[in-house]
Amino acid sequence: MELKAKLDLLQEVHKYYPIGCPHFNNEYSGYKRLLDIVENKINNLLNHIEDDVWASLINELESNNKFRVYNDSYLQFPNLAARIELSKTEAEVSITQTLRITLSLLTNCYTAFIEEKATFSRFNNEANVAPVKLLWYGQKSMSDNESKWLEEVKAKIKDHYPHYTFIKHDLLLNTSIYGGLPHGEDPEDLKPYYSLYSYLFDYIQSPQGFEVIS
Repeated sequence: MELKAKLDLLQEVHKYYPIGCPHFNNEYSGYKRLLDIVENKINNLLNHIEDDVWASLINELESNNKFRVYNDSYLQFPNLAARIELSKTEAEVSITQTLRITLSLLTNCYTAFIEEKATFSRFNNEANVAPVKLLWYGQKSMSDNESKWLEEVKAKIKDHYPHYTFIKHDLLLNTSIYGGLPHGEDPEDLKPYYSLYSYLFDYIQSPQGFEVIS
């Protein structure tokens, strides 16, 4: 199942990106379709035209009043994204746990996982920037409560997007594609490869301390 899902998603990447010619995105018909999808999403937001299905899902996620929900769908990527803040502790090392949800608008797939962000208040470095460690983990590493919350969120997504399939985050993040340039990445800072997640689901601005586990 995972192999088939990966192969299907790789085909979707080739549909929208000229793999092997990373500097020719703007000349590629598939990438022009990607830009049209982003433009349509942003124009609808600017014109206050709501995506009724997505708005309904966000309202349901907010309805339990347990957690703060952030709607990140204003970002210029072909996706619908939200974050649910599960916990936050302030100390010398501040830790925030967030359930991240991302639905791709390039394929009928979504992913959800927990982000644990640790920010160190005491530091001494040349950049004078607080060090950050980021851990993205899935159900195998979740507590019972976290796993329960994830299942509740997946059930709500299935109700609103029955044609969408859940894909594990580590499959997306640990699958590398060479010779392309995902939307949002800087062509002047071209890397040898990017994750499957970066092409179809979201732009990643990861700190140096970034780890992905199942």
